[in-house]
Amino acid sequence: MRTLVLLLAAIGTVVEAAVFGGVLYVLGAVIGAYSMSMDGMPAARGQLAVWIIAAVLALVLAAPAVPLVAAAIRGRPFGRPARGLIIGVLVLDAILGIVVELISGELAFVGVLAVFTVLLLALLADSAPRSRQAGPVPVA
Repeated sequence: MRTLVLLLAAIGTVVEAAVFGGVLYVLGAVIGAYSMSMDGMPAARGQLAVWIIAAVLALVLAAPAVPLVAAAIRGRPFGRPARGLIIGVLVLDAILGIVVELISGELAFVGVLAVFTVLLLALLADSAPRSRQAGPVPVA
């Protein structure tokens, strides 16, 4: 069950990163096509800024997929850096969920909420205490 949750979380983060990156890429293309400018700034500069934000956001959202897949294949718990990365993406995902709820429909919010849930479940499943193979506990 743990392996399935970890793989679903990895797939979810990659899909979410592709969707958010794609939407921001299209937004940048619209800025360029309609020559939109803000306070006299050239449209090309605004388009480039949105594309840079899209790339950074997509990379950050997809980053936990690597330790999730590695943990699923190896069968070992996360290390400290991977755990911190997943917690950071959970916070970012919560903020994105609020933004998506405010500006989009319910289906998009359900998608973000599903990725958040699977990531949180992966984090909790990984931190569950494991039984030791040391044998019986001595009685004092």
